[in-house]
Amino acid sequence: MNKEKIKTKLTYFFSLSVICILLVLITYIFFLRTIEVDVMQGLDIQYTGENGMALAVCKNNTLDINQRTQDFLQSVTYTIAPNENLSNGDVVHVSASYDEQLASQYHFKPVHLEADIVVEGLNNRYDSLADIDKKYIDKVLKASLEYVESNVEQIFEINEQKEAEFIEAQSVYRVFMKSNSSKSSDRILVIYRLIYEYQDSRMALYYTVSVPEINDGMKVDKQDIFGEKAYLSDNEWQILNFDAYIQRVYGSQYNIERIE
Repeated sequence: MNKEKIKTKLTYFFSLSVICILLVLITYIFFLRTIEVDVMQGLDIQYTGENGMALAVCKNNTLDINQRTQDFLQSVTYTIAPNENLSNGDVVHVSASYDEQLASQYHFKPVHLEADIVVEGLNNRYDSLADIDKKYIDKVLKASLEYVESNVEQIFEINEQKEAEFIEAQSVYRVFMKSNSSKSSDRILVIYRLIYEYQDSRMALYYTVSVPEINDGMKVDKQDIFGEKAYLSDNEWQILNFDAYIQRVYGSQYNIERIE
């Protein structure tokens, strides 16, 4: 009987000891042990702008099942140098800064705090209108028309024609404008004749729509499209001389080619 009780007690104390050891190990592994965290792992560099004039932004997109690791990585900030007028093939130096108090609290030892990254994937500008794919031009022109049609009420309101009834938008002039400055993007500009009825009369408003960032990425960023009324001079208005208007307004900043 005594032997059985002793055996039971020994089993109990042995199991308790194992549990205690496991708890200590778990506490050490998850809460006390210093863990190396690679702050460059999961680094995502996003570029804005084109080849020769780009900027870079860094963020960490690591998704870790350990919530503490993910929280820590999301608190890391990155500095890029150089970070202006970037071109494909440039090498930029990325350095990371972290919250030392948070790292100490989580028992993290950040590693790989610096890295050299080669810039790649930047879009290139076209040398001339002849280099632009026709399908891309058609895509741009379609987006410009959609801009007009979706903003026509605001266009009339800005131009003091609140009660105007929109009839149609006619594309009357289209150009590719290659910027003379690397700081300004190339664009396609379209002049529309907006036909509308006002007080039983049909009238026309001439309106320009600019689609910027024309490059070999062949994308149309619709949020960047903008428009304004075409302010033709009296002489330009009499014969609808759009060539003269575009040269007067944009000729000093762009090399202009007509899109037929």
